Amino acid sequence: METGGFLVTVNELLGFARSEFFGMGAATLLVTWAVISSVKMWLASNRAKSDTEEALRSVIGLSTPAEFTDNFSDIDEKLQAGSRFKSTWVEFKKTLITPLDHIDEPEYRTYRATKRPHDYFDSEHVLRDIRPLWFDSENLIGLGLILTFLGLIAALIHAGLNLTASDSSGVQRVIQDLLRLY
Repeated sequence: METGGFLVTVNELLGFARSEFFGMGAATLLVTWAVISSVKMWLASNRAKSDTEEALRSVIGLSTPAEFTDNFSDIDEKLQAGSRFKSTWVEFKKTLITPLDHIDEPEYRTYRATKRPHDYFDSEHVLRDIRPLWFDSENLIGLGLILTFLGLIAALIHAGLNLTASDSSGVQRVIQDLLRLY
């Protein structure tokens, strides 16, 4: 395939990117995505906040390991019921050493953790569903760059195919087309 035929084919394929409505359509889609994504993230953050407040209510006021041990079954039930904390709680519960009643020391009669709770109950686990719809921000930047370069390529190929060195009115027409479209 010769270069001129290739450029004509590419020019035809990228015809949509030369439309006056391409940029406006892409912008409308991106703004719509941003609004829908923001609402989704807002709803998810409200759920995260209420789930966290509910989980905190089950342990707030427990200041000693003995109080935690006495209320363990209630705490376990509440945290297993909430879907946000269920898997995290199950993993954290595996690190707990159960009370050893046959040893006379008081510290052995309470639940003891082999790992700190903040290793499990952190923002990565608690806020895991607060994400944009379909795309993360870095993917959206990449999409924007691809669409920008598609438009530039379409404009330059179209201008190059319609440009002849011998015709000065053709040059003016190509420049006017570029200014009108872009």
